[in-house]
Parts: sequence; C-alpha cells; structure tokens
Amino acid sequence: MSKIRIGQFKVVRGCYDMAGQIYQIVRLRIKSGSATSGPPIGPVLGQYAIPISKFCTEFNDRTVEFFKSGTVVFVTLYYYVDGSYSFDLRAPILSICLRTAARIDKGIGKPTGRLYNRARF
Repeated sequence: MSKIRIGQFKVVRGCYDMAGQIYQIVRLRIKSGSATSGPPIGPVLGQYAIPISKFCTEFNDRTVEFFKSGTVVFVTLYYYVDGSYSFDLRAPILSICLRTAARIDKGIGKPTGRLYNRARF
C-alpha cells in the first residue's frame, strides 16, 4: 500500500450507502486554509462536475476556524448520484499533532539523524 502525500487523493470506487445514493467517495489530504482550484484538487473535482471554487471556499472557511493555517486535514468527499456532494473533515493524525507540539517541521529523514524524544506542551 502506497502512502498518500499532502495534496494527493485516493478514490474508492463503487461505494453505496444504505439507500444506494452515494456514487463515489474521494479522500483528500489538503492543507487547511490553502485549497485552490489548481492541481491536484481541481482535476479531481472536475471529474465529477463539482464546482471547484465553491468547494475551495467552503473548505477554507470551515478549516480556518478549527485548524492552524497549513495543518494537513483529511477530507472525505461524498459525491451523490443526483450530482450533489458533501464532505467531512477529519483531525490530523497523532504524529502530525506531536510534531506540531514539539515544534518540529518534519521527520528525521535519515536513520542516523538527530532524534527527538521529548515533546513539551
């Protein structure tokens, strides 16, 4: 299983809810407050005729209130058979929260690099 990087997406095909209304589920990783209509978000939403600028505006408005700017947010987008859509926001994974609390920009990168073993809150 490959890792999904920031801005990449994963499409789960053939998913239906109990009433059979959901046509597609798309999972995205987007930085909070920085969704734009450019790649990779624009082409993915364009496949399903979702208004890209409306989604980006809604996403940015919802994430600015709850997350710091630049925090990676997991988005599950539900595209329905009638052409409408809705999306859920998920909190960042624990490793991202711990790196933010310890004020570490990124991981080690090399196995012989500097180790961080304390997080101060």
